[in-house]
Amino acid sequence: MRCGAKSGWTRSQLAAEMTDHGEAEPETESPLSLDTCRLAYNEARVPSMGFYAPLDVPAFGSEDLVQLTVDYLTSQTHVLRAICDLGTWGARAPDLNILLMAFISTPTALSVLGAQDPLFNETMMLARPMFERAVNLCYSLVCDESDFLKIKDYTVRKAREQLSREFRAGDQVARMFLKSKLESEAPKQDVKKLRHLNQQWDNKIPERLETIGQRSKATIPLFLIYQTAFYTDSSEALHGSYYGMTCHLGIYEPRPEAPDVKSFHIYFNKKRALLLWLSGELLKELIEVINREGACYDLADQAQNNSNVCEKIFLRALHSSNLDSTT
Repeated sequence: MRCGAKSGWTRSQLAAEMTDHGEAEPETESPLSLDTCRLAYNEARVPSMGFYAPLDVPAFGSEDLVQLTVDYLTSQTHVLRAICDLGTWGARAPDLNILLMAFISTPTALSVLGAQDPLFNETMMLARPMFERAVNLCYSLVCDESDFLKIKDYTVRKAREQLSREFRAGDQVARMFLKSKLESEAPKQDVKKLRHLNQQWDNKIPERLETIGQRSKATIPLFLIYQTAFYTDSSEALHGSYYGMTCHLGIYEPRPEAPDVKSFHIYFNKKRALLLWLSGELLKELIEVINREGACYDLADQAQNNSNVCEKIFLRALHSSNLDSTT
């Protein structure tokens, strides 16, 4: 409904559609534009974990499809927040629930930035943190207890190390030193042993993904698709390389002819929609792993239903785009 309202709808028609979704009825009778219709719908609905299909499938490369994927990622974020509010979803909830609550800001930021065309490079920067945090949270839910204890230990030691740090450039030094009781009582360790302990993970991302796949119902190919599509560009954007500052423009990709402003805009919209959709899918996979003990099955079902709806819309948009390109 949200992105599918047609220009020229009356308020009574909108009211009928809203009533189907349990929404309040608007008041007067007058023609509505698409933007006005969206605004009325947004004001009428309370924040919801549900994601609803539009009446019409937006074109791949359109602003409407971008907005729809923003809505989808937001809905999945609401589901994850509800799981955090539940707080009793599994054996490791006492340790990991605070991390899940902190992680929620990542898809939230993706939704906010992804809705704005001029901030696409900054949106791309969040793809790598989104991916790695989802992987690490999933792994923390399924790993052996010894690995889990090591992760917790690393967190405490890293916080202690941050009490004393410095950066150098030639003979210039910036140093910060904060002495605390915790730091002063910490046992002294030799440098070689510290270097080993400072590694949080004994295994790299591929091994972590393999473990997640073996011990849960997570769809590992989805993680690999996300990584293939966005991980390298996101890393380059974060590191500030010349490539990273311009990779979102698509200017390095082979094209049959020089792009114009309109084609750039369509390109942005396609990449934004794909990133936002796959980010929502990552949340669905994380929620699936969180629910491996079955303690939040109703919320996991809601996330799966949201995913099913958005996947059908996205694939239909892709199919219609392919048909248009062949005609």
